[in-house]
Amino acid sequence: MKTDLTLGYMPLTDSLPLLAAAQLGFFRDQGLDVTLQEEVSWANIRDKVIVGQFDGAHMLAPMVMASTLGLGGLNKPLIAPYSLNLGGNGMTLSASLYRELESTTRGRPGPASLKQLIEQRKLEKQPPLVLAVVFPYSSHNLLLRYWLASAGIDPDRDVTTVVLPPSQMVDHLRLGHIHGFFAGEPWNAVATADGIGCCVAPGRDIWQNAPNKVLGVTEDWARTNPDTLDALLRALHQAGVWLDGNRAQAVSVLAEYLPVDRRALAPA
Repeated sequence: MKTDLTLGYMPLTDSLPLLAAAQLGFFRDQGLDVTLQEEVSWANIRDKVIVGQFDGAHMLAPMVMASTLGLGGLNKPLIAPYSLNLGGNGMTLSASLYRELESTTRGRPGPASLKQLIEQRKLEKQPPLVLAVVFPYSSHNLLLRYWLASAGIDPDRDVTTVVLPPSQMVDHLRLGHIHGFFAGEPWNAVATADGIGCCVAPGRDIWQNAPNKVLGVTEDWARTNPDTLDALLRALHQAGVWLDGNRAQAVSVLAEYLPVDRRALAPA
């Protein structure tokens, strides 16, 4: 049985089952010596799993499917034997754009008021709004497209969509490079706490319990290391049970890995 493992993760709230399993000794209890390695982009995570630099990783659920189908990269069958979380994403607009929408609508700005603004910008020959997602094959991209289309906004023609690492969303919003983003926590909360963004649509309002992050491994790795995979899943299950009963303490675990204000970690 292979016991020395390297697992990749992105600095997001939903990496918490992996972080807790390492911090609280659940991996060790299963006989595993796990090294966690932070990554800066989902493409890096996918590629390092595919070439074997990572034994497994915190991954986007649609990315596992896309890799298996050969979309957007190498054709390498991956599997997702464990779901790390459901939902947890949100649509954040810049504070200035939010105030502009707020002045023309009653209640909370949404896709309908955004549609009116987009049409007005077209008449004034202004460039399209730029919205960011974390990866082309992600629930974030699907949710953004659905949210826009619900008001008759064509996500391919009426706005410009770009891909950015989650941890860079807030900085690009602050610098005015983008007008909004659809990302996971804690970055919506960070943008709100910093006063540079407003979350206008929690992902749960668009798709309740949408599949989001998973443990991803290659089919070959799972076939070669069945006992190791079983131990890995037992450790993650233990971490999940602990997290459900110790949410306040979980913030302290998360704070060891994510260099943001603890007040932005607690909401998720």
